[in-house]
Amino acid sequence: MGILLALLVCVSPIVLFPPSGAAATSPCSAARELQRLGRLNAAEAAYLEALKASSVSCASTGLERIANHRAGRCAKAEALAAAGQTERAEASYAKALEARPNSKCASEGLAGLEDKQDTWDRVGNATKNLTSLLALVAIGAVLVLLALQLVVQVLTRTPRVRRWKPVRRLVRSGLEVNPADDAWMTEKMGGQVASLLREQITPRHGFPGTVSGYTDLSNTLKPLADISPEAKIVVAIASALGSIRRRLRFEVNAALQPKEKDGPGLTVGLICEKSQISSTTLWHEDYGASAEPIEAFQELAAPAAGWIEHLIAKKLKTDDELRSQSPQSWALFRAGLFHQNKRRLEIAAELYEDALTYDPANVGALVNLGVITMEDRKFAAAEELLRAAMDQLPSPLARRRLGSARAGRKVRRRQDWYTTTYNLAALHVNWADAQGTGALDDGQRATYLALAHEESRKLALTAVETLTSKLPRAEPTLRAALAEVILPAALLIYAGSAAAAAETGRQTPPRNMRGLRWRLRSGNLTAQAAMAWVGASREPTSELHFRFACAYAHRTEFGAAIERLRAALNAVRGAKAKANLARGILRDAAFDRLLRRQEALEFRAELESLAGESLSEIERSRCPAPPSRWRECRAAARAMRSLPPQ
Repeated sequence: MGILLALLVCVSPIVLFPPSGAAATSPCSAARELQRLGRLNAAEAAYLEALKASSVSCASTGLERIANHRAGRCAKAEALAAAGQTERAEASYAKALEARPNSKCASEGLAGLEDKQDTWDRVGNATKNLTSLLALVAIGAVLVLLALQLVVQVLTRTPRVRRWKPVRRLVRSGLEVNPADDAWMTEKMGGQVASLLREQITPRHGFPGTVSGYTDLSNTLKPLADISPEAKIVVAIASALGSIRRRLRFEVNAALQPKEKDGPGLTVGLICEKSQISSTTLWHEDYGASAEPIEAFQELAAPAAGWIEHLIAKKLKTDDELRSQSPQSWALFRAGLFHQNKRRLEIAAELYEDALTYDPANVGALVNLGVITMEDRKFAAAEELLRAAMDQLPSPLARRRLGSARAGRKVRRRQDWYTTTYNLAALHVNWADAQGTGALDDGQRATYLALAHEESRKLALTAVETLTSKLPRAEPTLRAALAEVILPAALLIYAGSAAAAAETGRQTPPRNMRGLRWRLRSGNLTAQAAMAWVGASREPTSELHFRFACAYAHRTEFGAAIERLRAALNAVRGAKAKANLARGILRDAAFDRLLRRQEALEFRAELESLAGESLSEIERSRCPAPPSRWRECRAAARAMRSLPPQ
């Protein structure tokens, strides 16, 4: 019993009064437990209490661990923000701030995220506002287009109004040329023939703007439908209006015919709005084409294109611009023009005659046949053809007699009047200088020179008035033809035929178009001034040298004419081109007197060497028969030329 009491006395101090080292670890243990439970603030307070009671190293270590833990949360949040995970970074910053309300890194991180979010919100709002503005602009533009289309609907469907030419031009049309059927051919040519047809169909007012179809307004506006629901409604309205708009769709189908009894041929058909308008077959013999299939199909493309464009013009009610009422006549004219450009004059003349059998008022056939006839020295017949063409083309100078200035301006826009008038003036001046059979005496020559002088003056004056008016701004093709071809040629004929007129006026050229117009009106433009004006305003080309040579030959200045002809030959490149030009000089009536003079014999020999035929052979090849037998005469001449030399 005494021993047990002694033990209790010895142990009790240990239990009731522990040593000082054991008492110091108690606050750190509680703080560690709080830190383990995630109660960092309570743990931090416990560590601080332990640190105040006594300098304990465990309290300092615990505080460092809490600080590192909090810093780790900010680092994690910063990494998430840098990776673009804004929501997770914001949650991490919030946990760090919850763990330590006065955490500087967490507060700054949250503030930075909020500023960034505000910036993107502003950008998004600005983009949304801009999109809305663009949508409003697009809808406004579409509404304007719809209003215009509605006006077009009214104009093109009102019975009397839709006949006006400006309204007819509002009716859109499309033309599609399909490849020709060439199933029987080994060497396929259907695509090539279709391309030739597309190239040779001449665009005119009211004609389709493209040969590969078109896109209407509704198809153009479809991409705008995704902007907004309002835009979808507008596009739907445009599609509805576009479906009822008056428009014509033309389609050309063709088939290549094999070489049979009638030889190779080309069948073409024109379809409008899925309805067949007409079809025809063009055989090579009827249009002067070659008997070889490949060449025949290429040459038949010209009359086929003429036939197509005439039917389209008739459907669009613009066939008055073609100056022919028959598609067959227009196709024959186009074939003749093709051969005339190839200098196959006999074939071209026969085709023009065939064109006139279908339509005697075909202006193009009358003029071109008159030119070929003039080259064949049938001046009286050529004048009759050109006069018949002029009867179809009232003069622009007679606009007061027509009843209105607008009628004169309408005629003045047409290039065929200028071309016909020029050919008539050239006919008279060449007729005056022609030698040999049917040559004129001095009195007749003076009469025709005076006639050519007045015709060329009127032609040049009309061309100048057209060039100085507002009309050519809308007619660039006509303006170029007048400035580059018609006006210089008319002035040179005027100068060449001036020997029959008393010249009074200054020898210096006019300074500008206004001065030229004043001198032409008053009749004070001298030959020297006209030639100087043309020479100063144009580049010296082979054609210009040739026209100058004609003017000098008409004025009997033969030395200057020979110099100009040599310059024209030197300006031409290629032996074939030189031969064609030399042959043209030998055949031209303007140089008849020149080539028969003694001082021109050497130059004449040079021309005959280049042309491969003599002047006497050319004269014998001309047909002396009357016009009714020209075709027989030309056939006999071709047969004679095909015989071998004796």
